[in-house]
This record gives sequence, structure tokens and C-alpha cells, in this order.
Amino acid sequence: MKIYTTVDLHEHTADIQRAAAFEPVVIASQGRPRMVISSVEEFTRLKHASGEQIPKEIVDARTAVARRGLPDDPLGYDTSDLRYCALAMAEAALSGRNREIAAVETRLMQDE
Repeated sequence: MKIYTTVDLHEHTADIQRAAAFEPVVIASQGRPRMVISSVEEFTRLKHASGEQIPKEIVDARTAVARRGLPDDPLGYDTSDLRYCALAMAEAALSGRNREIAAVETRLMQDE
């Protein structure tokens, strides 16, 4: 897990966002961890794993993307940025994070 300072966050926001797309990053202030930034996919995964409801703002944001004519992704990836989507999917595949969901999707596709 990468650690950035609040100064880094101010000066390199885009770089930190790109890093957070692959794994959560820590933002430290005065040498102490203060917050964690993660991708929406990771946040959603954690909410599902804990049995908590996904906030309406995130659900609505994903619905808004689908309304623009983009196909719904069965694993919940935002397909509006295909490069980011491909990188996030590759990272998830390597970590095994979506293994169970992918197995179900594969079975469903074979049944069609």
C-alpha cells in the first residue's frame, strides 16, 4: 500500500487517483495516517463483504453511466473509461477478488 502526504495530495491529485484505482492508498499528515482513498469498486466490494448497503450516491452514479447507452457490466465496473476498466479488471483478476462472481457469470453464459 502506497503512502502519500497531504502535500502530495494537493500537488499530485491525478497521480494519487490513478494509484488508488489499483489499490487503496494512505494519506498521511504530520507523519500519521489520516485517511485511505480507494476505488469505487473496492469500496463497493468492502460494503458487500460487510453486508452493508451501498450508498445511494454511488448506485445513482453508476445508473447514470448506464443511461448514456453503455452496457451494464456484470461485475460492476464503470465501462465509461475502457482503459481504466481494463486495468481494474486485470488487477482484480490477478488478486482473485472477483473469482466467485466470475465463476457464476461463466456458468450463466454457458447455460445460454
